[in-house]
Amino acid sequence: MDRGVTISFNYGIVYLASTVSYGITTYYVSYEITRLICVSYGITRLTCVSYEITRSIWVSDGIPRLIRVPLNRKLTVIILNGTGKGNVRGRPTRSKKDS
Repeated sequence: MDRGVTISFNYGIVYLASTVSYGITTYYVSYEITRLICVSYGITRLTCVSYEITRSIWVSDGIPRLIRVPLNRKLTVIILNGTGKGNVRGRPTRSKKDS
């Protein structure tokens, strides 16, 4: 059973939704064509999809971090994993449209 809560901040086109499902919290932020999905299940994962520059503030163990990811015009997915030990890694992938 899923429990969902949606919070919208209408400052232009910024939306924030929070969904709790089986102890997993999902945050979704949309600003123009930037997508940020944060899933917290013991490990914080950020999935950013953007055609331009994505700026995300990632908080792990109370430590805020500013991540700037310059992307090309092709659809690129950057997966950033943080285990609370300060390790962050990025992996660009291709979408089905680019295949």
